[in-house]
Amino acid sequence: MFFIVKNKYNVLFSLVILLISGILLAQQPPQRGKLKKEVEKSISGQQKTPVKPATKPAASTTGRPRQMVEMLHSDFIIGDEENLPGVQIMRGNVSFKHDNAIMYCDSAYFFKEENSLDAFSNVRIIQADTLFIYGDYLYYDGNTRLAQMRENVRLVNRKSVLTTDSLNYDRNTNLAYYFTGGKLKDDRNTLTSIWGQYSTATEIAVFHNDVHLVNPDFVMNSDTLVYNTRTHIADIVGPTHIIYKQETDIYSTKGWYNTENEQSMLLDRSKVVNKNGKTLIGDTIFYDKQKNLGEAFSEVELTDTAQGTTLGGDYVFYNDSTEYGFATDSALLIYWKDAETAYIHADTLETKKQTFVYTDIKLNKRDSVYFTDSLKIQQDTIVLTDTIKTEIDSAYNMAFGYHQARMYRSDIQGIADSLTYSTRDSVVNLYGLPVVWAQGSQISGSEIHIFTKNKQAERMQIIKDAMMSQKTDSINYFNQMSGKEIIANLDSGQLRHVFVNGNAETIYLPIDDADSTMIGINKSQSSYVNMFFKDKKIEKVILTTVSQGSMFPLGQLSGGDLYLKNFFWAENQQPLSPIDVFRIPEDTERQMPGNMQNKTPIGIGSSSNSGTGNQTAGNRPNTDINQPDTTSSPQSPGSSRSPQTPANNRGRALKPASF
Repeated sequence: MFFIVKNKYNVLFSLVILLISGILLAQQPPQRGKLKKEVEKSISGQQKTPVKPATKPAASTTGRPRQMVEMLHSDFIIGDEENLPGVQIMRGNVSFKHDNAIMYCDSAYFFKEENSLDAFSNVRIIQADTLFIYGDYLYYDGNTRLAQMRENVRLVNRKSVLTTDSLNYDRNTNLAYYFTGGKLKDDRNTLTSIWGQYSTATEIAVFHNDVHLVNPDFVMNSDTLVYNTRTHIADIVGPTHIIYKQETDIYSTKGWYNTENEQSMLLDRSKVVNKNGKTLIGDTIFYDKQKNLGEAFSEVELTDTAQGTTLGGDYVFYNDSTEYGFATDSALLIYWKDAETAYIHADTLETKKQTFVYTDIKLNKRDSVYFTDSLKIQQDTIVLTDTIKTEIDSAYNMAFGYHQARMYRSDIQGIADSLTYSTRDSVVNLYGLPVVWAQGSQISGSEIHIFTKNKQAERMQIIKDAMMSQKTDSINYFNQMSGKEIIANLDSGQLRHVFVNGNAETIYLPIDDADSTMIGINKSQSSYVNMFFKDKKIEKVILTTVSQGSMFPLGQLSGGDLYLKNFFWAENQQPLSPIDVFRIPEDTERQMPGNMQNKTPIGIGSSSNSGTGNQTAGNRPNTDINQPDTTSSPQSPGSSRSPQTPANNRGRALKPASF
């Protein structure tokens, strides 16, 4: 037997209601829980615990007191206890209340004893006046407090809107999640994914599988992403690619990105790639896209493919707007575009983009132009400017290394307190006790400038206290030359010509062509010296006409007499490989045996029988450094002798030692 409950209708109209109810009941009765079954079928395999109405009243799964769903209003309520026990059919402006949530729909099946309902058409849920959920169908379980909304679903929480076809909302945890694709949109970004979860309490969303975040300035593609709609910060928890206006690409698997100010922290060897050819890689990167600033830590690599350089270290700072780079803590600069890769290390390294500005100013002047010390023009002077033309002639890169700078190339190595490199003139400048090793020679001075051409070292200029040394086959002897300035010219990386300009002094050991033995020690002084090399050996020596030179037998000179002033040998400090630039030798003190006292003057014999006055033609050493002395006869062993070429070398063709 059925019953009818009439709200706000008169008795006469009840007959009409009775007729309508009979027609409805004559039709096939509604299938109990139909929407619930469809929902469970649609999410089969995606929910660990299927949701279904309880057959008996049950307590809340959260431990809170069980609260029943309350029907607030319906235009019609129809029930058939015989055919549909426990079901009430409601039609027209239907509304329910459960806790602080109110549910509206056009029609519903209400399972009062089971504390659940199925709602149809124009369904909406309003919770605490801040959360709104809209859809076409709803199954709600008051025991589990789980709402399952289907088709044309829209969740509105403050400024965030989530749209999908299937949405489950757990009112216990305030979590909404979808599993067939959805979109979350706030006032700044739009996010889409296959699976998503959104907390209406914390406003934090989790997205998985084919995630896309679209911003007016960039697009973020990811496998997994966590996003806060309140702070607009995206947490990167999976492989992520960020594309910024086709200008910058960011690759990361872990970190966060603030979409509001475009600042980010990127972890686990993330990479930032700019369209100008620069790539920043590091274990940890702090990046500000708006300011174009990057700061990276631990095994950092800043690569410039346009310039062919890589700046690295455990700390690197980079300003992409000014193209300024700074590295310290195991800092390393690699030039890999040239034929010979160069490795530069220092305590601190900097790279800069410099601009050479050319200004052309044309002035017309009346009377005279007079500038005071304070750079003010006198009142009676009038200067009219016709044109002021400023042009940018060129832009070039500069590199700076400060403190304990070390450099390695296969053809040349160097150390200094500091160095600079300019791509404008391709010059390496070394300052502060610099030493350079090239072709077996050690070069030192107050300043050393290395000029390159066609990606190879072409010329070296050593300024003040210039010194070039080379170890001979004997461990006790060194070929040496010094002066105010030394110019060394190279061809294809080979030393070809050395010019010593000003106060030139040399010590070298000629070699006999016949048996390749050293025949003596040649010491000379001159205004300048030209040395020409072939196959790393001295081929020809040219001195000024006003020169002094002496040839001393081997073994006659010792101590400071074997060395020029400021001579030292620092092969233990020479970088021998790219990784060796990081090595700081324990013994860096420069021993200078050339500064020892009691040196034998050039042109005066060192024996006790040698006079100290003016020499005669008979005992004066030969001053032609290219020919042996043949004016003196050999002396018996143990006797004192003037510095001269040994008798057994007399008349033989001699050649200098390799230099």
